[in-house]
Amino acid sequence: MTIDPDNLEKGFEPGNEDWVPEPPKPEDKPVLTLAELLATIFSRVCLGLLLFISFIAGVWVAGTCLHDPDTCWLLATGRYIVENHQIPVLDPFSWTFAAQEAAGRHLVCYQWLSEVIFYLASVPIRLVGLCLLCAVTITTAFFSVPMGFVVRRESPFIQSAWVIVLGMMAASFHTLARPEIFSYLLIALYLQNTHDARVSTMRGEQKVFPLVFVLAPLMVLWANMHTGFVSGFAILFALCLGSFLSLLFIKAPVKNLLVSASVAMLGCSIAACINPYGIGLYAYIPELFNSPVNEHIVELQPVIGADLKINPGLYPFLALCLTYLFLMAREIIAYLKSTGEAVERKLLASELLLNLICGTVAIWNGLAHGRVASFVTLILVAEIIALLGHGQARHLKALTAGKSAEEKTAANKTKFWTLLDLHTLDLWKAGGIYEMAIVALCAIAGVCLVSFRITPPVLPAGSIAFEPPVEAVSFIEKNQPAGKLFNDQQYGDMLIYKGGGKPKVFIDTRFDMYGEKICIDYMVINDGEPGWQDLLKKYGIDWVFVRRKSALAGNLKKDPTWETLYEDEKAVIMRQRQK
Repeated sequence: MTIDPDNLEKGFEPGNEDWVPEPPKPEDKPVLTLAELLATIFSRVCLGLLLFISFIAGVWVAGTCLHDPDTCWLLATGRYIVENHQIPVLDPFSWTFAAQEAAGRHLVCYQWLSEVIFYLASVPIRLVGLCLLCAVTITTAFFSVPMGFVVRRESPFIQSAWVIVLGMMAASFHTLARPEIFSYLLIALYLQNTHDARVSTMRGEQKVFPLVFVLAPLMVLWANMHTGFVSGFAILFALCLGSFLSLLFIKAPVKNLLVSASVAMLGCSIAACINPYGIGLYAYIPELFNSPVNEHIVELQPVIGADLKINPGLYPFLALCLTYLFLMAREIIAYLKSTGEAVERKLLASELLLNLICGTVAIWNGLAHGRVASFVTLILVAEIIALLGHGQARHLKALTAGKSAEEKTAANKTKFWTLLDLHTLDLWKAGGIYEMAIVALCAIAGVCLVSFRITPPVLPAGSIAFEPPVEAVSFIEKNQPAGKLFNDQQYGDMLIYKGGGKPKVFIDTRFDMYGEKICIDYMVINDGEPGWQDLLKKYGIDWVFVRRKSALAGNLKKDPTWETLYEDEKAVIMRQRQK
């Protein structure tokens, strides 16, 4: 037998049966630095804290989502559609709108799908189901989807997470059970897809995913759920404008992005017509947004009033605006000081232009109308995360510039915050789609804690702004006063929910439906302004259901032709004496 010396093990001798090979020596293990150890521990703490925040979000939503009386007529309309298998053509809840319909004003149920979903959610476990729907939708829109921005942008995880939490706080003043929650989610999904296309373009990828394949189907849903669908067009228009200007003036290679955004814009325009009113929905939108009645709606007023007073609930939104402005200025300055390849600089300039367009328009709209602040918060969060991503890329590039691979690794290991970001981001990525499910489950746990262990949900829930006249509504249900009713607007919401059109109301909070004339007449009568008596006679009012401290209640108590049927510390019910 021939033995190759190269294959002989050390110490091996032919014929030696007692020979045992030496065990391999363990390789030197990499030394775990203190920074790595702390980053590993704190990354898990941070992830747990984020999940706890989603639990707190569920608690918050459960405690606030039913405070708005608007939810009453939303559920009542959904119930009507489900029970009658059709969208109402004539308003089934009021008696005053009939005259408007006769004059050519039509009922437009522009959010009928949301109303149906709300009602169906409330059927199995009543209002708890509605609270669960709101909590999952809101946490997904403001937490889970923005976390996807962080992953795609490779932004610093900890800083981005704080921005997301600040965004949740900025929107916390409007976490109500209203169709807006679906607009929140759809805005987030639109942003996710458009930012994905922007990242692909900035990285020089040759192909951009056709946005129309995702955004057009979403627009079909959106156009039937809430008028916030115009936000989708605004996002796409900003993308078209920014990429066009980049192509024209910066000469950046963003043609594919412009084509994808333009085709998506066209596809969504067609998709939005798939609704019960077709293209007529477009004609109704300007009337809704530009109605003179909007001047009297508090939540549509500017964030900073004429007296320079600011609603404390909007402080987080202002903080978000300042964060965006600081980071935008920082990145512009950094770009002007930077050097690099021409194509790379052009792509970065194009992206910064999009950051500037989207962010400034979002801030302007948010400050102009308080209600819009919660919508544009999502846009600001996305742009801030993008700006943080630019800064992170610049930081890592400077950190490792001119070093060998070993030196780069060693440099990163000494940076605790860099390691913490990487470890936490890896943990989030490892969860994948399940991470989103875990966030939703945490929010559900928060809702269940409040609903089953603290206080059961009621509609509408009492608050400083509105105390529901529950006893007065019960009196009306039992006694059913006859004749034409004049009622407080929010009391009308409750009557619609409880009675489903019995009695029919004078008005409720669907101001856009009633139009300017009825709304102004309502305010004149209720506030006791000049001409209120003539209007009361003109409408042939037989009985009233208003707030006890309203001007109308005080005026009618002085009138001997009116008598009080019911009165408590909240409301009063009066009717004309029988002749």
